Amino acid sequence: MDNGKSIFDFIDGKQLLRTTSLDGSMSGIIITNYQHPDNPIIYCNKAFEELTGYSYEEVIGKNCRFLQRDDRAQSSCYKLRAALEKGEECHVELVNYRKDGSLFWNELYIAPVQDGEGRITHYIGIQNDISERKLKGLSLKFKKLQDSELEQLKQDFITTASHELKTPLTSLKASLQLLNRLMDNDLTDTKQQLLLNKANTNLNKLASLIEDLLSVSRQESARLLHVYSFFNLNELIEKTIIEFELSARMSINIDGDKHVQVMADQDRIQQVLVNLLNNAIKYAPGSKGVLINLRDQGKEVQVSVQDSGSGIPPQNLPLIFNRYHRGEHHDLQVSGLGLGLFVAKEIVESHGGVMGVDSEVGKGSTFWFTLPVEVTLDNR
Repeated sequence: MDNGKSIFDFIDGKQLLRTTSLDGSMSGIIITNYQHPDNPIIYCNKAFEELTGYSYEEVIGKNCRFLQRDDRAQSSCYKLRAALEKGEECHVELVNYRKDGSLFWNELYIAPVQDGEGRITHYIGIQNDISERKLKGLSLKFKKLQDSELEQLKQDFITTASHELKTPLTSLKASLQLLNRLMDNDLTDTKQQLLLNKANTNLNKLASLIEDLLSVSRQESARLLHVYSFFNLNELIEKTIIEFELSARMSINIDGDKHVQVMADQDRIQQVLVNLLNNAIKYAPGSKGVLINLRDQGKEVQVSVQDSGSGIPPQNLPLIFNRYHRGEHHDLQVSGLGLGLFVAKEIVESHGGVMGVDSEVGKGSTFWFTLPVEVTLDNR
């Protein structure tokens, strides 16, 4: 302080001056007289005047609650009053109002000043405008709330739309299967058979897309539940490839251990197989065929789907199982949502298995996954 005097000297001697040291502070500073009724303000610095819009003369003699106007039901106000009654220091954030009526968030720190006998004589208050920080925090909170609501609306729409679409698809699939049987009895019209095969192919793609959307929705809502049963994995593979052989112009062969039994969700594992077969046919249209290999490895079984297509560039391999990632091929226009492999990996991992890919450009790709033979409580 000026002339080497302390705040106490200025207060006790009633010589409180607007000193350079206090007025030079970037924070608003007030001093109140705790021994007078209603704890009136006896000093404020220039930063306080700039913060509130009130002049020094307008502030002196008032209790600092005048900055709250009629907004005195804030929890911070109760905390502040309780600290003053107990003679304690306090740190709060509260809404205050400037002279022009504009609102600002005030970060206020108050501390008691004691005399030589330990009695509280004054309080010092240090104030900072934190409106910008508060507004940013509120904006972020509001954005998170909006994002959460939009995400819920999206999930509700996907789930509802997917379920509604599955009913007519099931009916359409049954009709096409019946037509297939009728065509098998009369193979004179090759054009009709080709059109029917094409219809089957597109129907399988649509059904796969809908199932992928449903699976992503369940996975994001932590509802990717399974219904476990004990079944022969080779028989499930044979059942799955029948429809592909009807529509795809390539052979699909099975090799390996044909008596492997697993405990898993049969429908979900079939969904994985459909995704891998769709992927092999889509990205390897020039391949002579697809080979599915089944291996019993003791505590787990491994299923691999191998094609002899163009392969995957090394830089794309780390991204291949990412959501919405669509593989690129220089001479193919590939459709789809980029969800198939992502969903397949989620299903396998939720069973306690692992999924991966081995690929070499010009030689083809092998997608593989493992399933534990024994199901534990962790992966159920």
